[in-house]
Amino acid sequence: MEEITIDLKDLFQVVMANKKKIAAITAAFMIAGGAYLLVAPPVYQSTSLLRIKQDKGLGDSILSKVSGGNAMDDKQRMMTDAEILKSRNVVLPVIEKTEERDDDGELPDYESYVKKHIVTKPYKDTEILEVDVTGKSPEQAQKANNLIIKGFMNRLTELSHDEQKRTREFLEKRLAASKDELSQAEDKLQQYQAANKMYSTDDQMKQLTDKLNIVDKAKAENQLNLETAQAGLSSVNEQLSSAG
Repeated sequence: MEEITIDLKDLFQVVMANKKKIAAITAAFMIAGGAYLLVAPPVYQSTSLLRIKQDKGLGDSILSKVSGGNAMDDKQRMMTDAEILKSRNVVLPVIEKTEERDDDGELPDYESYVKKHIVTKPYKDTEILEVDVTGKSPEQAQKANNLIIKGFMNRLTELSHDEQKRTREFLEKRLAASKDELSQAEDKLQQYQAANKMYSTDDQMKQLTDKLNIVDKAKAENQLNLETAQAGLSSVNEQLSSAG
């Protein structure tokens, strides 16, 4: 393997020999940069930080305690939220309210607007999402940023409501089907018990209780009739005694 050595003295001599050329190139680039700054319109940036709470179920919470969580799932969820923030449903109303139409009456294209004006940067190992929005003026950048954040929150609310609605409809259908299945199972069980003369303990206790209630009721009626007859007999005896 050959060793490469650099002699600083020779390098300095080369630089000094070409100092005029180096100075001319440096000056040309400085002039070009200054001219661009004079011609190019100023760009202003507005930055927002969003804390996006990740939905974690029971399995996720147990996994996070045991193995430190699933970083890949969190990253995918953060990327999904970033794409929702840059979706057409969120960005198109912002373009209509903040951008000016050209001579043909057209607004900036959606794809070009997102590439030029919106940047999302999730912070590593956190739930923080940075949103950078640029504009031609500080007011325009701030207004566009606020509208994007507001539209993003509204879009998340709509998606959550739609998901809850579908879940509720599924549960209602499943509940109705479960009730029908349970009713059919009970009917079949009763038919089977009646066909095979099989009764549950609860049914037998109910029948026994009904019979005891009937006996107690008849006993009470007989006791009442007996007391009524005794009272009538006493009254007749008193009338006979008084009659002599």
